[in-house]
Amino acid sequence: MAGGPSPEEIARTQANQLARAVEWLNKHWKGERECPICHSTEWSVGTFIHLTDAPFLTFGLVSTYRVFCPVTCTTCFYTWQFDAGAAGLTAEPDKASGASEDEQPAAGETG
Repeated sequence: MAGGPSPEEIARTQANQLARAVEWLNKHWKGERECPICHSTEWSVGTFIHLTDAPFLTFGLVSTYRVFCPVTCTTCFYTWQFDAGAAGLTAEPDKASGASEDEQPAAGETG
């Protein structure tokens, strides 16, 4: 039996990420939410996309790993994305406090 998360755990994680992404967008997306192509205001938030620059590495440089969240117009399918990692959406919320790991004080710090 292979290790790793079960399909149910993956589905729960993706649902949690989606909910957090929608919450983040509602808080941070200011102004008109009109598609620049077709002028629709209906958007769909997709599953996080995990990217690395590893295929482009040369000279032993360290690769970077980024996680993006796609936002797609439901009419014309124009898509833009934001950096979910930088937005703090990739860490699971701490079960006790509800804060994500990104929001927890570092070792030796008081929060």
